[in-house]
Amino acid sequence: MRKLSARPAARRARRRGRPDPAFSARTQILIGAAEAFGRNGYADTSVEDVLRAAGVSRRTFYRFFRNKDDVFAQLYETATLLFVQAMRNAIAIGDTPEQKLRNAIDTYLRAPEDVGPVFGVLMTESSRPGTPLYERRQAVIDELVSLFADDARAHRGRDIDPLIVRGIIAAAERIALHVFCEAPGDPSLKQRARRALLHIASAALSPPDGEGDADGAGDAPAASDAPAPAAADARCEPAAAREPDRP
Repeated sequence: MRKLSARPAARRARRRGRPDPAFSARTQILIGAAEAFGRNGYADTSVEDVLRAAGVSRRTFYRFFRNKDDVFAQLYETATLLFVQAMRNAIAIGDTPEQKLRNAIDTYLRAPEDVGPVFGVLMTESSRPGTPLYERRQAVIDELVSLFADDARAHRGRDIDPLIVRGIIAAAERIALHVFCEAPGDPSLKQRARRALLHIASAALSPPDGEGDADGAGDAPAASDAPAPAAADARCEPAAAREPDRP
């Protein structure tokens, strides 16, 4: 997944012969926000912390964002857009269903490294029911379910129960977060995680015995079935994130 960076736009601006200060300032704030939230957690980060990390003035901050909730939401939106696009690319370049699955799993396991220390905070806050980030997270899951279901229909020649896809996504989220929390730089743990997810996904996607029996095991319900969210690992949640927010 491509990291948030101001470099491509900056190069385009230079080719046009004029800088794009608005883009640069907004991106600088988002990068600073990722650093501040990743270091302090959500609840224990203030706008002042973001200003210091981004190296911008309060006036500049409020040109682009209403408050810290707004910049955090935009940070999450940017991360999820990049992630979904990375998943689309991973599936598109696979020649076989098995290669597509491996690519998707590798993309999931790279996500914490691509996002950086703020990954755990984004996962924690987007797992809280009733919040705007939770709603956005469910929309991302819906999009991934549709993406995998459409690809399976095209390349496996059959429909897959959306609940199975949701289960695979939940397992991928949980395992990726576990690796991030326990030993993000341990290649052996990451390799074990990759093998585990391949085993889980391959078993889940294999046609079950007696598919289509009266119990409905082979029936594929609508993709709009309510998602089952994967809870964030409490070890990655700063204690301050459970306390009331401070201005």
